[in-house]
Amino acid sequence: MGSSARFNCVTGLLCHPNGTTLFVADNANHRIRKVDLTSRSVTTIAGDGTYETRDGTGVKCSICTPRQLVFDRSPNVKPNSVLLISSRKAIRRFDTETGVVTTLKLHASTATGTAINPSSLAHTPSGHMILSCDDTHSLYLVDPSGAVLTIAGTGKRGFMDGTAAAFEYSAHVFVSSFGADAISTICSAFHFLFRFRFCSVLGL
Repeated sequence: MGSSARFNCVTGLLCHPNGTTLFVADNANHRIRKVDLTSRSVTTIAGDGTYETRDGTGVKCSICTPRQLVFDRSPNVKPNSVLLISSRKAIRRFDTETGVVTTLKLHASTATGTAINPSSLAHTPSGHMILSCDDTHSLYLVDPSGAVLTIAGTGKRGFMDGTAAAFEYSAHVFVSSFGADAISTICSAFHFLFRFRFCSVLGL
């Protein structure tokens, strides 16, 4: 509880709209933790601490190096009840009410044949995911069926704006929608380049 709790490389925080619950990606402990902001109590709600990817319930599953947490905003999902988690070469789905953790299926790898190793993710109300990938220095769009499309990045590290933009180590992505034409602006922070980048996509 409080100062007696121990973490190892916190990489993601997500506060529930109720204002009293904080979800934590405890990366090097391979666990998802929950903090009660009123009592300051800390509990482990998912992950058994092993460097594996295994579905299951609560602490009987394995979540390898969780990095970022977002709520599943799909229209058929109860608001603020399901977490999407970027982890080693996988996106995990954690139902906070049932405790069930599953692995989302992505129906394609990158153009270079490298499996997507998501460093961060964002989720839109239409059910699309935006992923950033350190290994390929690119941003990807994943539709609700799991199909993957590269939307920015050449696959090589670097810095360049434009339609063939180059990226280097994207730290976080988030999505915000503007206007009636449904333009979603993808905002990405790059910790080695000390920059924020923006990419607009129609129809999300």
